[in-house]
Amino acid sequence: MKKPSSKIRYEIAKLQEQLKLAETREAERIGRIALKAGLGDFEIDEAELQAAFDQLSRRFRGGQGVRPEGKRGQAMAAAQRRPRRSRLARMQAGLARLERMVRTMTSDSRKKDTREKIELGGLIVKAGLRYEKRALLLGALIDAARRIKGDDTERSRITAIGVEAFGNDDQ
Repeated sequence: MKKPSSKIRYEIAKLQEQLKLAETREAERIGRIALKAGLGDFEIDEAELQAAFDQLSRRFRGGQGVRPEGKRGQAMAAAQRRPRRSRLARMQAGLARLERMVRTMTSDSRKKDTREKIELGGLIVKAGLRYEKRALLLGALIDAARRIKGDDTERSRITAIGVEAFGNDDQ
């Protein structure tokens, strides 16, 4: 069963908040590690630092990079073969999935609404009222709605007229 779009939007907002917190925590964690490694002691150009982080990222994603030797290097190589997505990456994927779901639901409901309006417009044409003014059409519909409210005889009479009109489709 599909979730209501309001619930999905709430989940998206909640997930966006969690994602922002997770990104902040991850940035702080990586910053602490960089400081502990002594990177804070040097004046490093941002582009150069970005290139180093890109190389490190490729290494952990299984791309080209420096592969250390020894037991620890073998363990790292094994980890590279089966990369595990971080909590942050899983949250980003979940958020993207929910956003796609909302877009799809919104698009589906818009298509359904458009189809219904086209069908109702077809009824106006079928009744021979295509060129009448909008105010007249709306007034006639409001009057019919008032007359059938609580009056089963009038409802039956108008329904019979409609059934007859649909029955004459072949002619």
